Amino acid sequence: QGKTFGRVELYNAVTGLSTVISEEEYTNTEESTNSTGRVLEAITTSNGLIYALGRTKTNGVYQMQIMVYNREGELQKTFPASAVTAFLGLENPLGFRMVGDYFALQQYSTPAMQLFKIEGETVVAVTEVLTDASISAGSWSQDKCPYFYWAEAPDYYNDETVALQEFSVLDTRNGSIRQCKVEIDSENPSLNGTGVGITNENGDLLLYMQPAFLDSEAQVYWVKRQTIDRLLGE
Repeated sequence: QGKTFGRVELYNAVTGLSTVISEEEYTNTEESTNSTGRVLEAITTSNGLIYALGRTKTNGVYQMQIMVYNREGELQKTFPASAVTAFLGLENPLGFRMVGDYFALQQYSTPAMQLFKIEGETVVAVTEVLTDASISAGSWSQDKCPYFYWAEAPDYYNDETVALQEFSVLDTRNGSIRQCKVEIDSENPSLNGTGVGITNENGDLLLYMQPAFLDSEAQVYWVKRQTIDRLLGE
């Protein structure tokens, strides 16, 4: 409520210098019909471009927009993202991960996640809303890793041990989605929770097994990028 001020800075890790690329003043009150300015809610990068997610209120309705900057911080274009508005509603976004023209958002107060694609100056949803999903983007460089990975959380009340790590892969080069399975060490029956971990710059995927009980040790499995390529090529 009231007035907020948003700033986006570009930090050069080589020189240690920061450059302000965007400053937005946003004024909004509950009784106002229209907001002034735009609130910046999330920012990410992909293929040398900077993407910011913003929100305005017009005629009492909140709308999301995407702003695209070049690597020098110069605004290239702004376009509406009604598909994001429909997904988030009045929720704040949790995370804004992008690979190529695809990006993922999660709702702040729930685990709900959805994948989107930018087509020209239009944003479309490419999956149904996924609940209890953990997601990992490969790299800010599509060439280094063109994949999104995600996994649905398991049923912790199921007595059956999870022997396979199941996860989904989106290949952002062609839009195909595949389900993959990796065999997990069956000698650890107490580990019946799963999750998608992180990826490195080469696109290798770290899968982790979350322990069902606090006194159990977590297990981490390293899936090489070449393995993902082979699975998707089969």
